[in-house]
Amino acid sequence: MSRRQEAGVSPEERRRARETAHSMYEGRGINKDEIARVIGAESKYERLVCMYYLQLFDFKAQDIVSAIRRFLSHFALNAEAQEIDRIMYSFAERYCEQNPTEYSVDAIHALAMAILLLNTDLHTPNNTRRMRQDQFIYNLAALNDGADFPRQLLQDIYNSIKAEQLVPVATHDKTAASHGAQQDNAGRPSFSVLRGRPSRVLDAFFLGEPIEPPTLEEIIQQKDTFDAFQARTSFRHRAWRTLHAAICGRYLIFHKSSFQPRSIQDYGHNVYDVVLLYHAFCRRALEYTKRDHVFELTTATGRRMLFTVPCVSTNAVS
Repeated sequence: MSRRQEAGVSPEERRRARETAHSMYEGRGINKDEIARVIGAESKYERLVCMYYLQLFDFKAQDIVSAIRRFLSHFALNAEAQEIDRIMYSFAERYCEQNPTEYSVDAIHALAMAILLLNTDLHTPNNTRRMRQDQFIYNLAALNDGADFPRQLLQDIYNSIKAEQLVPVATHDKTAASHGAQQDNAGRPSFSVLRGRPSRVLDAFFLGEPIEPPTLEEIIQQKDTFDAFQARTSFRHRAWRTLHAAICGRYLIFHKSSFQPRSIQDYGHNVYDVVLLYHAFCRRALEYTKRDHVFELTTATGRRMLFTVPCVSTNAVS
């Protein structure tokens, strides 16, 4: 990992990157709330800082939950989704480097991300439908490089997170990562859900990141078939509904059909529903014959929905 990351970087840049990493680890010259933005950035220099930063942690002989607790005790994970993904992948590389096991970096990365989502689900205030242990295990099926993780391992992870929350997401600022409808000092937009809709709709998805401009939006017909816990949607909630749908970055955001946005910020208010498209899969629902142009969307959590669009083009379904 070191040679690959250092390739093409001058000795002076490597020296500065090491100094920055040591300063962050020792808490000198940088706020804990700002570290995630540095080590989660995509540039070559920041990736090098992240590598040197991880090298300061000793995860030897630690189980993965203990290692994550130790890692997150040093900074606030108040970053955007893609930044969090890069941070936890670097964590997985360091963990596997110090704990050679039968698990690959990709498998540990998937497990680490699942642990973060589990922590959010179990400890989000007002979440009345928390993930059960069997649902957590089901969600991780075949994510160990095509195989299942040992059931006892996942049971232990679930019980540990349920008994003790990971360190709070923010240490100095209250961010949208812990409450979906707040605004932090960085000027990120606040979010709100439509009256009568569960506020937890936002808690597990927006992660405090700003909404990106929509790349595609349309009035569609939508119908839920399975919820995020793989339970079939009840008959009375399975009706087709007309909604405004917009793809904003990694999210598919639904509003009532009368929605008329005047700014990007409007997409975060009066939200009817939101779906994280990370690892989601969309296909033509050819088996559904009651309507034309029906597609099925399956999310990483197992939630499924059908939707139709007014017209079908190559761009719309690609």
